[in-house]
Amino acid sequence: MDIRHRDNGKVIETVDIAVAAVRVHTFSNLIPATRYQVSVTGIWGGEHQGRPGRLVNVNTSGPAPTRLALTGRPTNTTVTFTWQQPVTSLMIAGYEVRKENANNPTTGSWIPISPEDSNNRRWTDVNLNPGVAVRYRVRALLRVNGEVHPGNPSPVLSVTPPGGRAPGGVRARVNSPTELTVTWNFMPEVHSYNVFLLPHQGITPIEHRPDIPGGATRRVQFTNLDPDTRYRVRVEGVWNVSTSDEEDLRPGRAATVSVRTTGPAPRNLRAVSLNNDSLRLTWNPVHDPNVTCYRITRTIGNDMTTAKVYEIPVAKFFSNGNSFVDEKLSPGDRFRYTVQAQWPVEVASGENLYATVIPGAAARVNATIQGPAPGSVRVTRHGPTNLTVFWSAVRGTGLLGYNVYIRDVNDEDTAAIKPVRVPVTTPASHQFINLNPNTVYQIWVKSVWATQTGELESMHSSRIITTRRW
Repeated sequence: MDIRHRDNGKVIETVDIAVAAVRVHTFSNLIPATRYQVSVTGIWGGEHQGRPGRLVNVNTSGPAPTRLALTGRPTNTTVTFTWQQPVTSLMIAGYEVRKENANNPTTGSWIPISPEDSNNRRWTDVNLNPGVAVRYRVRALLRVNGEVHPGNPSPVLSVTPPGGRAPGGVRARVNSPTELTVTWNFMPEVHSYNVFLLPHQGITPIEHRPDIPGGATRRVQFTNLDPDTRYRVRVEGVWNVSTSDEEDLRPGRAATVSVRTTGPAPRNLRAVSLNNDSLRLTWNPVHDPNVTCYRITRTIGNDMTTAKVYEIPVAKFFSNGNSFVDEKLSPGDRFRYTVQAQWPVEVASGENLYATVIPGAAARVNATIQGPAPGSVRVTRHGPTNLTVFWSAVRGTGLLGYNVYIRDVNDEDTAAIKPVRVPVTTPASHQFINLNPNTVYQIWVKSVWATQTGELESMHSSRIITTRRW
């Protein structure tokens, strides 16, 4: 029968037990709070060992301190707590304390407590950061056979010092695919700020901007970033917790935001029909002098096989009144436009850099070609039951004529109204006869255009008129 450390398999003790003996054995003087394995092997005639029995895992107990409790309220930088001595027959040689950041427990380590504090079972930490939560655990140091071994750790005591609030309103604005600006709200009580640029995953900062003055400055710019890459930005206030003339600066809680280095999209993208075969796109430009051009992609619906791409230099865009005109379009098709600003960047490939352009975020708009609507609708009465409608004619390839509608304003069934088709070859007018006298009518006129799939009406021009009494 033997006993060994579970972690390294080292045999600590081997015991021979006679067959006639009671099948019980006690191992003593083991190390508290240690993992062991026990196995039993039979011995046969001629002292031949049989197959070892199954390994049994066992942990020796190391009594832990209990009832960790605060003594008074913690301050911005200091906390004191006590604990109860573990119940054990072993001699306690002292205590150790472990302090961990509550958000990153792997940062802690065990620290010996002074004999005086150990005797009083009391410990004071004077190195807190305002508002930054920490956790404490305590374990006893037990003396066994002249050697000191740690026992099991106590339950966790969590402490959050007052003060040190995180900065508010932290925002990361992407100026271009390689540059972003970080801003945050003013905090009058802080001494300064720390700003960290971090990878999307990981805790090691890519760049650290320390000691940013705590006055009106609330802006930091990071440049030479990787395009189209996710980052995190962390901002923390730094507090002067000194009670004397000498500064004692401690960082408080941090605020973190995530950002992707995709250039901003053009704003307020609009599409307006110019006539029956062209559209004008307008948008607010991206305010960055490094933008070289705008990439415009047009598709019919979401069908990318119909895509047509234009690249408009910035200078030409401005000279055209911040607009782009797309011509020779088919009326009735539903177009989808995507507009993106483009930036020149250098991309690493192995040990070399090569120049390319990268698009920013996309602005999108849907549009359908509609021919111009007739204008200047006028109505002339002829007695109490007849009206003549006049309008200004429109021009354009594909114009088939006009649809003229009339309805009693009290008639709610607008779907049943049938238009009168007026050909292009006739004067721009139409006469309605045998109407009801003393009745309010609405009259509207639409131009009708030929499309690849049939016909398309324009927007309408209308007029409301009341017929005369008998």
